[in-house]
Amino acid sequence: MLDFLNRYPVLLEDKSVKETKAILSFTSSTIKANFEVTLPAEENDKKFAETLKTCEKLIFEQLYKDKAEAEQFEKINDAIAKSKAQSDKAENMIKLMSATVNDLIKTMADGGKLNDTTLNNVSENSSTHI
Repeated sequence: MLDFLNRYPVLLEDKSVKETKAILSFTSSTIKANFEVTLPAEENDKKFAETLKTCEKLIFEQLYKDKAEAEQFEKINDAIAKSKAQSDKAENMIKLMSATVNDLIKTMADGGKLNDTTLNNVSENSSTHI
């Protein structure tokens, strides 16, 4: 079990916080150890629970680098897939809009008048051109 014992700021000469040190305790049936984790300066102002989560994340990343990297790549790949889906959707909307505008221009060029019926026909025809 991992317990958060304490944290303290490491100060520079000008009294600004350089980094934060957290002291953790790990206890299991065969291991009992205290150790220190170096964190960014802003961790000093956070709640202990938040700091413990940050420590756990750093420890996981250090102990299981390959798995941590794989998880990061999975997140990136998911974001890329979502972005591609949005891009495809936008592209289809642009094609539909372009086809609709082209049909409206053709209707006007052929001397047609715009009314609700013509607009509905143009809209239906445009969706079949994609």
